[in-house]
Amino acid sequence: MNRIENISEIKNYSIALYREHCGVLQTVGTGLLLKYQERNLLISAFHVIDMEEERIEKENDPDEVGISQDDLESIYVKCGTKFFCVNETVKALVWTAKYDDETKQPRFSDDAEWCACELSFDLVSELTGIGKLFYNLEEFNSIVIPADSEVIISGYPGYAQKNDTEEYRSYMSNLIQNFHNDNDGLFRVQLDRTKAFCNEMGKEVVIPKVQGIGGMSGGGIWYKNINHYIPIGIILKQDPENNFVEGYSIIEILKPYIQN
Repeated sequence: MNRIENISEIKNYSIALYREHCGVLQTVGTGLLLKYQERNLLISAFHVIDMEEERIEKENDPDEVGISQDDLESIYVKCGTKFFCVNETVKALVWTAKYDDETKQPRFSDDAEWCACELSFDLVSELTGIGKLFYNLEEFNSIVIPADSEVIISGYPGYAQKNDTEEYRSYMSNLIQNFHNDNDGLFRVQLDRTKAFCNEMGKEVVIPKVQGIGGMSGGGIWYKNINHYIPIGIILKQDPENNFVEGYSIIEILKPYIQN
C-alpha cells in the first residue's frame, strides 16, 4: 500500500486527459492512476472518456457492460512533449446514482458514470517515465468517514490551463454527509468556489463561476487517514450553483474486478 504523507505527492497519481478539438488537443478532464490485482488502471468519469453523442445513444441500455474501444480513440495523455492514445480494455458501470430532491436519497437511472481503462505496459512505462505513479490498492476495508471531515479534490481544471502547460490544482473541502465505501457509492463534497483553499497557491481563491471546476471530472477525492492520504473516490460532477461536487467510491468502481 502506498504511503502518501505530503499533499504535493497526490499530483503524481493524477493525469490530464485530452481530446482533439478543431485540430488541437485540449484538456477535457482528469484521470486517477490505480493498481489493483496487477492491473494498471486509469479511472475517470465516463462523460470525460466517452464522446457525448455516443453516451446519449447508450444511456438507456441497461444491458450495457463493456464499452467499445472505439469510444477511446480520441482520448490522449501527454508524456513530456508526446501524446499517447488511451485505447485499451474498458469496463463501465451502467448504473449511476442521482439524489432525489425530496427524499434526499440516491436514486438510479440507466447511464454510465465512470470508466476503468486497463493500460498497456508500454503506456505505463511512458507515464512512469515522467514521474507518474499508480496507487496500489491491495485490499479494501470498510471505511466510515464522518461528515465535515476534511478531504481533498484534485485534478486539472480547464480555467487554469495556459500556454500548453498542465496546471494541476487541489482544493481542501469537507464531506457533506458520512462517507461509507460499502454503501451505494455516491457521496457529496462541499466546495465554496468563492473561497476555495488551493494547496498549490497556499491561499483561498475564487474559482470562475462560468467554468467552475470543469476539467477536474474524473479527478481524485482524497482523505487524510491519520498521517497519510488515501483515495476514496473520483469526481463525477459539480452542481450548477458550484457549492458541492458529487463523487463516486473507488470500491464501487472496482467491484467488477473484486468479484472476478
